[in-house]
Amino acid sequence: REALADVLTDGRSRARGWLQPTAVRALLDEHLSGRRDQSVRLWSLLMLELWSRRFLDQPARASASSKEERASVASLGAAHE
Repeated sequence: REALADVLTDGRSRARGWLQPTAVRALLDEHLSGRRDQSVRLWSLLMLELWSRRFLDQPARASASSKEERASVASLGAAHE
């Protein structure tokens, strides 16, 4: 859960300018509080961000964070099932 919020709200995600931080935070808050299941939306946003880091960011940055990204995907994949 923390990994999801960390990836979707960190500076790299915000710097892209693709997502509205307040909307992402609202989705996270709704989901984590149990008010509404936002798992499909959050999973999609996470995959978009991780894909962007892997294929759009500079190779040095992507490979430096690949270990972190694999850990995030592994932990979130288990929670998503």
